[in-house]
Amino acid sequence: MFMNITFTYPFFKSRYKKELTVAVERESSLERSRAQLEVDWQRRCEDTEREVYAKQEQLITGLTKQRDEVPVPIVRPPWTLLFESQLNSNLRLKCYHGSCLSC
Repeated sequence: MFMNITFTYPFFKSRYKKELTVAVERESSLERSRAQLEVDWQRRCEDTEREVYAKQEQLITGLTKQRDEVPVPIVRPPWTLLFESQLNSNLRLKCYHGSCLSC
């Protein structure tokens, strides 16, 4: 009985080494696949971010262009007219009294 076990031991040893080698190769392959998958997902995320950024830039450029193309009427608030009229009357009074240097 002992003869039979010792005689078949090398067979089991080589079979175990083969299974272990196959398992290590499979694990290595899975690890490479996982790493490649992470790289692919990272690339997809970066591509998506780049696309979103480009679309935002296009939107901002388009809105800015439209804003610049629209003619804006010059509307002066009423208080500026009042301020200018008071400034003019003050200047006229100073010039009338001779205290204005520009006159």
